Formats: sequence, structure tokens, C-alpha cells
Amino acid sequence: MASWRRCILILFFSLQMALELVAAAPPDEQRAFESAVKNLNSGFYEPAEKDFREFVQTYTNSTQVPEAILLQAEAQVKQTNYSAAIELLRLRQNLAGTNSDQYLFWLALAHFQKGEYAVAADSFAKLVKDFPASSRRLEAAIREATARRQLSQWPAVLALLRQTNGVFQSAARTNAGDKYVVQGYLLLSEAELAQQDAGAAERALQPLSKLLLPPGPTWQWNYLQARIKLAQGKTEEALIRATNMLAQASETGQLSLRADTFAFQASILELLGRVADAVAAYTNNLVGAIPAERQRQALLKITELSLARNEIADAVSMLNRFLNQYPTAASADLAWLTLGELQLRQHVAGAEANRTSATTNGPAATNFLQQAQASFEALAKGFPQSPFFGKGQLNLGWCFWLQNRFADSERAFAAAVQRLPVSAEQATAYFKLADAQLQLKNFTNALANYNVVVEKFSSFPEVKTNLFEPALYQSARAALAAGQPGAATNAVARLLAWYPKGFHTERAALLAGQQVSQQGMPAEARKIFSELIAAAPGADLLPQVRLAIARTFEEEEKWSQAIGEYDGWLSAYTNHEARAAALYYQARANFFDHRYTNALALFTNFVARFPTNELTPLAQWWVADYHFQHGDFPRAENEFQQLFQNWPASELACQARLMAGRAAVASVVWTDAMLHFTNLISDLQHCPPDVRLQAMFAYGDTLMLKDSANKAADYEEAVRVFSAICQLPATNRQIELAWGELANCYLQWAQSSGEYSLLTNALNAFQRVLDSPSADATARSIATVGIGVVLEAQAEHKTAPDEQTALLKLALDNYLRVFNGGHLLKGQEPNLSWTKRAGLDAGRLAEKLQWWSQAINVYQRLKELLPALSASFDNRIRKAQEHLPTAKLD
Repeated sequence: MASWRRCILILFFSLQMALELVAAAPPDEQRAFESAVKNLNSGFYEPAEKDFREFVQTYTNSTQVPEAILLQAEAQVKQTNYSAAIELLRLRQNLAGTNSDQYLFWLALAHFQKGEYAVAADSFAKLVKDFPASSRRLEAAIREATARRQLSQWPAVLALLRQTNGVFQSAARTNAGDKYVVQGYLLLSEAELAQQDAGAAERALQPLSKLLLPPGPTWQWNYLQARIKLAQGKTEEALIRATNMLAQASETGQLSLRADTFAFQASILELLGRVADAVAAYTNNLVGAIPAERQRQALLKITELSLARNEIADAVSMLNRFLNQYPTAASADLAWLTLGELQLRQHVAGAEANRTSATTNGPAATNFLQQAQASFEALAKGFPQSPFFGKGQLNLGWCFWLQNRFADSERAFAAAVQRLPVSAEQATAYFKLADAQLQLKNFTNALANYNVVVEKFSSFPEVKTNLFEPALYQSARAALAAGQPGAATNAVARLLAWYPKGFHTERAALLAGQQVSQQGMPAEARKIFSELIAAAPGADLLPQVRLAIARTFEEEEKWSQAIGEYDGWLSAYTNHEARAAALYYQARANFFDHRYTNALALFTNFVARFPTNELTPLAQWWVADYHFQHGDFPRAENEFQQLFQNWPASELACQARLMAGRAAVASVVWTDAMLHFTNLISDLQHCPPDVRLQAMFAYGDTLMLKDSANKAADYEEAVRVFSAICQLPATNRQIELAWGELANCYLQWAQSSGEYSLLTNALNAFQRVLDSPSADATARSIATVGIGVVLEAQAEHKTAPDEQTALLKLALDNYLRVFNGGHLLKGQEPNLSWTKRAGLDAGRLAEKLQWWSQAINVYQRLKELLPALSASFDNRIRKAQEHLPTAKLD
């Protein structure tokens, strides 16, 4: 029974060198050559090198001497003895003959492995140009691009890989599954990303999305996709891909990839503000087997995140030691950036302390601001091409800003704008550039850059939340100062439309009404509000003004001060209409200040006290999501349930119900889960189509997963659900997924119940995939092999030998169709993994049918596809040969 359900997917890579044997060669000479080749192919490189060297010395007149020299050089390369390989190939190049392209290839490869990338690139290019018929031409083209990537020659990489009639593009059109074509697409995407063209980088990866790649290339594909998502500001999507990369890195067996994945995952967690999770991720790299560079990076980042313990001085000392010990380390640029940021924080903390003890006569405080400035300048000077250059310039701009050096600040912020990717940080750089220009009375340019924040970053939710309102407010001020009242009126109109209850709206309205030109710093804004409070202590707008003061601290990300302002406001205004909003933003400020326990308590209290407030759904979602993320699935389900029950008209209601169902599944509460999903499915009026479709898939999966006394009824209902999805006007991919789920459901049903008549339905579902003109090569391979599996299962339950044999023959036909590529549509390329799987099943089934000659043919081809398993296939071939006299005929 297990044989027809087994799914085998084996990916092996191994060195194979064809032997061109000379029939007339003496037996001793031939045995010596073959022995050396066997050592090389078995990975015994030192003996192989010795054998080939002795062969050349012993059989000086042999026609195999050129090949022996070449293989000796290959063995040297495998032992990392690159200099010896280079010298050998150069000295013996005159003997290469028909192997000239191979000599040049291994010479270039030795230079590459030695780190001489420029020489390697030129040598690979020469091979491509001078040997158009070489079997190494595609590999050489890709290796040239790889060498130029190492030199950061991104335009050259793009030129090589984009060229329509070039080696790569030509190969991609005819053999998209070739491993070097795959590598070429990955390189092309990386180069596009290096040139800051995320869209082009994403398009470069699309041809690989239909291929079942080995773990290594799969990891690279997901890594590039995650980087692209980051460049596009889609940080959450990047985190999902980074999490998936861990399993793929483990499959490769490469510790460096696991270390890279943990570091990448941690960096994304930092971007999301999940500091504790980021520390945990970095800690995975503080083990002995992890590469030293990743260990240093982990130490650096954990030091930075120790700010949660407020041990800034210790962190600064650790970073200084790191930079003194590893001044040229790959992560030194990040170290300078982090060091400068910590010193900047020390300055801010010292300034606060000085204000609270202004009358104390003590020793002069350390000039942390000057130290921070020096750190950011060291980053700019020592690492002008660093990816952290833009962020360093942003922080340098702040250093100048705090010294009232507005012209220097403007230059630094302008450099940050140029070097930062399109992101929330770039939006901040534009904002501060405009602030500096406002201080310099360059009102026209200030207005233009404030407008950039609003017009260019609408796809970034954090920018819309944190910068749009203050940018519009500052736009109104700059417009008034520039004598452009129309622009000021437009900014105020946007504020009133988008933020009718916003704190900046009140200030902008006052500003526009009074036609007063003000300065553009939050501290200056606080001064204006203080003067307003002093002048009119009983003004109706006093509560709004005090709330605006709290918001100015938020703009500076001084969350502790903002929390203090909210606490004071809530104590003073116990019955104000804005109290609910103040409580909500107090909770939000606690969240941004990493006071998660406080935030949870405040959001929970907010939901209880203001069950009908417009902000309550957001607060309820935060509470529910907190419990879900922390694994308290019963509590999460309850919180999500309260959201959709209390706010049925909210845009979050249907998503909340879907999440409640998923929480119930995680809690193994099947009844609740199915109720949530079925309610969404039946709510045609309110549930968006995409959420409804997700609920249908989730419901079907739940039916198949759950324990039940009447499992047949569950499978029957799951069949109904997936059948209904197949009839929806969904995307082709969703339809194919539904048919696949339907086929799987029938298989499980048959297995569970013993009603193997259901296998016919599975066959029909797989056939529907094959009937779809949009089914790609992978989908067609899976469906065709699936049909073979079902036919084998049917055969096992036939009593008549003729019927059983007929079904097994049909199953074998399906395996062979995939193995031979006969199942593909015009223009489709075979999926290598499923080709191997189908071959293994075909060989097994041919043996079962006692078609030994056919089995031998299959295993001979499998040896070519799976060279690492040659010994196993040789055993099967010998076994089949022993049975040839009794073989059955087809």
C-alpha cells in the first residue's frame, strides 16, 4: 500500500567527466587512466592529482596526455591549489588541442576561486567569444557575470544577461530549467536590485517561479524576493519569505546560509519594531560553527538592541572595541552607524539631564554630539558605497541640525535622499531636508520637498500615519512664508479632509487663519503652543493644543515624553470628547516605546471602556493579534470574535472572522473553526470575494484535517467545497489548486474508507488539471504522476490478474509520459525533479511487471540524471539482467 503513496524527490549534484577511450590504447595505460578518473570522480582529489601527474610522466606519447593534464589541473582546483592549477594549464596550453576550451575554462575558474575576478571575467569572456561550439559556453557566460558581480560591475552584469541574442538569453529560451540558466536569472535579478530597480529585479525572477528548484537556488530565489519586497516597502511580506528561507537553508546543509538567513530575518524583525524577536534571531548566530563575520554582526546587533536595558555606555564601549579590532570588517560600516546612533542618544539623554539640573555646577559633560558626528563622518569617508551610507547621512543631518548648522544639515539630508531607497527612511530624509530649507528661508524648495513626502510615499502606511499630517502642516507654513496662499489653503483643505480630528489640523487652521509665518521645528511648535496657552489659558482649543504638544514629541520619536504628556492630559481632562482618542494614542505610544505589556493593558481597557468608538476595532485587532502572535490561540479567537460581533460593518470584520477560524484550527477546536469559515462562506453580501475564497480553502482543509467519527462525511463535504471553488471565476492558479486539493481529498477518502471506487473521482480531478490550457509544466507533471499513483492503487484492489496488469500498464504509461516529456504542451520545458520522480516510479513498476529490459533502459537514463546513485542503479541493472531470461514481453 505504501508503495503507491510514496513521493520521492531527490536532488543530487556530482562531477561527471566523459571518458574518451582509445580502442588501441595498451591495457596498462588505459587502466592507469581509468583509475585516476575514478579517484577524481569519487572525490579523492590528492590521489587523483598524483595519478594523472604520473600518467603524463609515464605515457608521454599517449593521446590521452592532454586530457590527463586537464584533469590534473581540475584535481588541483578541487584541493584549492589554484596557483598550481594556473601554472600547469599555462605551461601546457600548447598541448590542449581539442581541449583548448576546457583548458581555458579551468584556468578562468582557478583565477576566480583565487579571488582574481577581473582576470577570471576576461578569461570566461574569451572562451565565450573564441569557442562558440564549446559545451562550456553557457557556464562560462554565467561565471563571467558572477565574476563581474564580485567586482560590483553591475552595468556589465546587466549587459551580459540582458542581451537578447547573448548566450544566456538564447539558452533561457531553449532550456529554462538548466542550472546555469537558473543561476543567470538569479544574477540578473540581483544586478537589477543593485541598480535600485526593484521592479526589474522582480520581473527577472518570474521565469523561475514555475520551476521546482533545488534547495540552494530556492533559497537564493526567496532571498532576492524578500530583498525586493523590502525595496518596495513590503516589509511583512519580506519577513514571511525570510522565515521560509530557514528550512531551505537547512536543506542545503550550508551553515553560512543558515547564518545569513537568521541575520536577514532579524534585520526585518528590527524594521518591524519586534526587538525581542530580533535579539532571539541574532542569538542563533552566536555559536562556534557560524562564520566569524556573522558572529561579529550578531554581537554588534545584540549590542545595539541592549538599549532595551538602557546600557548605552556599555554598548558604546563594545562597539569601539569591535571597530578597533576589526576596522575593515564587512560589518564595520554598520558598526560606525550604530555607534553614532548610540552616541546621539547619549547626547539627547545628557541634554535632558542638563535641563533638569541646570543650576548644578559640575564637570563638563562628554561631547557626545561631536562623537556621533565623527562616527557618521567616518562611515561616509571609509565606506562611500555602503548600503548604510544614506542612513548615516540622515543621522549626520540630525547632528548638524542639533548644532543649528542648518546649511550643513541640508547637505546631509540631501545626500540621504539620494542614497536611501524608496522607503520610510527616505520619506523622513525628504521631510528633514524640507525642515532645514525652511530654517534657511528657502521656502519654495521646502514646500516642494514637503509635497514629495505626500505625493511619493502614499504606498507606505507608516509614512501616511506618521508624516503626512505634519508634512501638510509644514507645507501650509512654508507656503504662507513663500507668499503662496493658494498652496497653503490646499494643504489645510487636505488636512481637514484626511485628518478632521488631527492635532496638526488644529494648528494648521490657526496658522492659516492668522496668516502667521512660523518656524518649522517641533520644539519651536511647542513654544508657539506654550505662548498660546499663556495668552489664552481658558481657550476652547486648550485641550487640543496640549494634545498637539504630545504629538510633537511623537514626531521626534520621544515616546516617553509623549506618554508623559498623554498621562497629564488624561488627568486634567476627565470628561473631554477627545479622551477616547487620547487613550488610544497613549496606548499606541506605549507600543512604539516597546512597553508591550502596558500597551496590551491600555488597548484592552480601551476596548472595554469605549465599545462604540471608531478607534475600537483597531484596538481590538491589536489585542487579538497580540495573543495570536504569542500563541494564546483560544484568547486570540475570543478577541477576534468580539471584533466581528461588535463591529459587523467594519472593514476588519471579515478578516477578523477568518483569523478567529485560524486560531480555532491552531487550538484544534474544529467545531468553532468550521463555524467561522462557513459563516464567511455564506455571507455573500458583506464578505469580500478574496476573503470568502480564503475561507473556502480553509474550511476544506479543516474538514480533511479534523478528527471525526464520520470521516467519510467530512471528505464528502470537503469534496463539495473544493468542487465549488473550481466553479468560481477565480484566477487560473486558484482553480488548479482547488482541483489538486479535490484530487487529494478523494485519495485520502479512499484510503480512509477503503472505497476505492472514489479513486475514479481522483483521476477525473487530476485530468481536469491536464485539461487546463494554463497548467504549467510542474502542474502537468504532478497531475500525470498522480494519475499513475491512483491507477496503481486501483490495481492493488483488482483480483483478476489481467485487470491488475492492465491498470499497472496504464500507470507505467503515465510515469513514462513524464519521464520522456510526452505530457508537456508546446513551449513547455520538463521539470527535472518530477522527471526523476517519474523515472524512479517507472523503473519500480517495470520490475513489478517483470519487464526487465525496459527497467534496464529506465535505470540507464536515471544514472545520467542521478549520477550520485549510479551504484544503486547498477545493482538494479544487474538484478534486471539476471531476470532477463524470464522477462515478460510488453
